[in-house]
Amino acid sequence: ISSAMALEVLKKLENKELIAESMKNADYLYFRLKYLKDKFPTILKEVRGKGLMLAVEFQDVLRSISFEFKVIAESQMEGYLLSSCLLNHEDIRMSPSLSNSLTLRVQPSLYIEIHEIEHLVAGLNRLC
Repeated sequence: ISSAMALEVLKKLENKELIAESMKNADYLYFRLKYLKDKFPTILKEVRGKGLMLAVEFQDVLRSISFEFKVIAESQMEGYLLSSCLLNHEDIRMSPSLSNSLTLRVQPSLYIEIHEIEHLVAGLNRLC
């Protein structure tokens, strides 16, 4: 099954039009995430990555909000808190990075469209 799946992925990667459209959308996604970083410099620390493998790193501000958030921050669970808020309130599924509890991974499908990027940006905007 895994070999058949890998073969299908390789077939998709041969489609030059799909790759060109995906990279155009990836550039747009990166631009929109950078916009959010500029809009919320005290909340978002960095946007990094290339193509459709991006990450958004948050500033360490949760611990100063309340005792409960301080406990979450000291447990290095901020990413799980942020990703659960996005899932439960915005219907956006993102995973925290295993190497940094303040970083959420942005790894959409090759088939992502502009309206889906705008949904993601709107949800992150509300989270910030």
